[in-house]
Amino acid sequence: MADTCDVLLAGTMGNIGPDVCSALAAHDLKVSVMDFPQNVHRDEFGYRRLLMKTVAACRPRMIMPVGNPVTLSRIAAEAAAGESPRNFPGIWDGIVFAVESPGKVMLLDSKVYSSALATRLGIRQPAIYATPEEAEGRQVIFKRDVSFGGQGVHLPWNRRSLDNLIAHQSPGEPYLIEDFIKGDDYSVDVLRFPGFVRTGCYKVVAHHPATRGAGGDRGSMCPSTGREMCSFPEIEQMALRILDELDYNGVCGMDFRVDAGGVPYFLECNPRFTAAVGSQVEAGFDIPYLLYSCLNQQSRDFCEFSQY
Repeated sequence: MADTCDVLLAGTMGNIGPDVCSALAAHDLKVSVMDFPQNVHRDEFGYRRLLMKTVAACRPRMIMPVGNPVTLSRIAAEAAAGESPRNFPGIWDGIVFAVESPGKVMLLDSKVYSSALATRLGIRQPAIYATPEEAEGRQVIFKRDVSFGGQGVHLPWNRRSLDNLIAHQSPGEPYLIEDFIKGDDYSVDVLRFPGFVRTGCYKVVAHHPATRGAGGDRGSMCPSTGREMCSFPEIEQMALRILDELDYNGVCGMDFRVDAGGVPYFLECNPRFTAAVGSQVEAGFDIPYLLYSCLNQQSRDFCEFSQY
């Protein structure tokens, strides 16, 4: 007989997994962790195989993705359709997946498609260039369509560096060439469900030092380490407009750049827990437990205290 846990965290991703685990354990929830590299695009089969073995061993009531949620969203959709692996019949029965539909997750996880959505909604973002020629003479940011922890976001030295980054793209893989906006980084974490929305905004006050990348660029734009919680209603509303448009439910982080004049620009979405989850919990926004409570049928009334 397998042990039963309340929550299985599928992945680790730096400090995010431990912070989520600590937040849930503080509420006397039994949590299991499945270690796996944060980028599963190249090994989805391995992710699925390990997940099934872990689920069979710990029988979780709920699975929360840490890191890339795309694969788990596909598995959740298959489970909802009654599909079950031949070697693990009924493996997903009774499990709650804390993840949105694949279409919504993939749209927000894609820098190209989320940028197009922001454009359609009239949300301010840096100028985007279709070709290196259009960006000639400009300081730009190069963004791979899907990346994690800043690994696919680069600040090229010059045109040659930009061309080199493009040349190292996989065939057909989309990317963005975007104006570099000088200013401060702000982010907002959102938890959204019908009748319940809560946001937590912060300013990034310290970064990991950037390291030189293999493409001859200034290196990946590394994730933040220091945060100052704040209130910035304009970017919170920009974030909510995007999520409302998709009717997205769950947790999502969004990044912005605010220029010297105080004007905010939308940068990207992260439809998952972010590196700020520990800071948010310390500030009173207990994202992991609120997410668990909103999805746990026995404690849905817990969310009513914080309608926004």
